[in-house]
Amino acid sequence: MDAERVRMAVPELTKRMVALGYSGYYVRELERFCKWLASEAEGFETWADAEKEVRARWTSDSAGKRMLRHLRRVVCLVEHGELPVSRTKRVVTDTARMRIGEGFGAVLKAYEGSGATARKSPSTVRGELSSAACFFERLEGLGCGSPSEANEDIVLSILVGPDGRPAYSSAYAQRIKAVLDGATGIPGCEELASSIPVPRRWRKICDALDDEEREAVQRVLEGGMLTQRDRAIGCVLYYTGMRACDVAALRLDSIDWELDLVEIVQAKTGAPLTLPLTAHVGNAIWDYVSGDRGMTPVPNVFVSKRWPRGALSADAIRSVSAKVFDAAGVRCAPGCRRGTHLFRRTVATAMLGSGADRSVIAAALGHSSPVTAERYIAADVEGLRRRAIDVSGFPVAEGVLS
Repeated sequence: MDAERVRMAVPELTKRMVALGYSGYYVRELERFCKWLASEAEGFETWADAEKEVRARWTSDSAGKRMLRHLRRVVCLVEHGELPVSRTKRVVTDTARMRIGEGFGAVLKAYEGSGATARKSPSTVRGELSSAACFFERLEGLGCGSPSEANEDIVLSILVGPDGRPAYSSAYAQRIKAVLDGATGIPGCEELASSIPVPRRWRKICDALDDEEREAVQRVLEGGMLTQRDRAIGCVLYYTGMRACDVAALRLDSIDWELDLVEIVQAKTGAPLTLPLTAHVGNAIWDYVSGDRGMTPVPNVFVSKRWPRGALSADAIRSVSAKVFDAAGVRCAPGCRRGTHLFRRTVATAMLGSGADRSVIAAALGHSSPVTAERYIAADVEGLRRRAIDVSGFPVAEGVLS
């Protein structure tokens, strides 16, 4: 470990900590820790050795956690040039990366310096580096010190379980391959990347309300079992498929009563979305706004019943959806999938069953691409049956389809 690099990092690191509002005592403690780390640096071959010494030296929980945070801040600055960005955001670190040797460490550094990372978000790059570091650590455990020393048999012994099936996900394999493909100039990376098989990506069937459950929910929304506010929220969720965060952020000026439109900016994507204001939704909102809502300066449509009657949160919207399910007697058993997103999938499934185009479904749900709506097709069981291929004329062995 280079003691001089640690000493040079101290002024910049302490200056940032002061700028973020840390106390003088905390900053002085960090300075003392960095001085100790620099004095002991010659005895540490890797950062992992330094971490072991810190754990052995500071045994109490509070002091040990603080010293480990100090160490990781130094590692991030010295090795990656990263400074803390806020007091609430944790320092980005990867213990697996701290433990791997120089052979695989050079692969990670080469990928960081490549042009492949320029087109990706920092969080994506961190995830790829983290997955690759964990994979490289396991290769080192099997005696491989660099990519050129790993062969297909070693790779498969890590990635294939005892039952012969993949012991990893498609996303995990893609992240490792991205690092190896981007680490140009490192011998063995191309061969190692080609030896990593990518398993087939499976999607679970999206759940949606069936016909009986829809009828039960509709009876609750049309009856008098809910308050005007909860009924209006239920109608918005059930008939529009809006996200809970968007329902919570819905404002009075977002509703065009003359043109029967709802215009919002989606909280998740930041993209504008325009939806038709149907009679069910419009009447329910109007009854609530002109009745139970009362006068309040809050611009949001849905407000709390308690003083100071502020806007509802997304969690409060989810709580109201649970009331709708309970009142309808739908999905009440333990473990049943329920929530606001179930209404969203139900809207997509109903539109798909009525013959709507995928682009129309994507636009109604606020998706940026029609491809996103593909996951809802699996929920339309009846539609799948209609699109099923008749195999009666094919030579299928007896018992295959039973």
